[in-house]
Amino acid sequence: MGKTGFEALSRREREVLRAVSRGLSTPEIAHELGLSENTVNGYANAAKQKVGAPNRRHAAYMLSAHEAAQSIPQELRYQNQRIASAPETDAVPVSHWVEEERATFAPFEPMAEDPVERGAKPDPLRTTMLIALITMAIVILLLALRPLADSAAAVANSIDPITFE
Repeated sequence: MGKTGFEALSRREREVLRAVSRGLSTPEIAHELGLSENTVNGYANAAKQKVGAPNRRHAAYMLSAHEAAQSIPQELRYQNQRIASAPETDAVPVSHWVEEERATFAPFEPMAEDPVERGAKPDPLRTTMLIALITMAIVILLLALRPLADSAAAVANSIDPITFE
């Protein structure tokens, strides 16, 4: 029976995905590993298919998460099972721990496109309403400034001046 998922990744495929997770571009990865750009792309595509990721960034993320989980010592990973048998603890039941061990990644969903980037025209009604709202706010502000200035002048005039003898 053949290997599947992360066990099926070759050393080079892992190296390429780790470089992708560090944010390197294909030419940078090629230079760092001493490979051609086509070879880097080949390794990335093969790794992406083996782990079932929609793109290389998602595959790199999945590998990072897998390696982080594998770095936890075995005795700590299954510590919950030993604790769960003690009746006086509030430990998470073993079934939840096993469920966590079988966790899978949801398919990557790219963010929706921004309508401005697609070249869509803004809604004219919204634009008109926004202009009217801003104009009304400016008018209200200007109308409120005159009484505010008059009040400030009246307060200033009511204060007795200081005289020095």
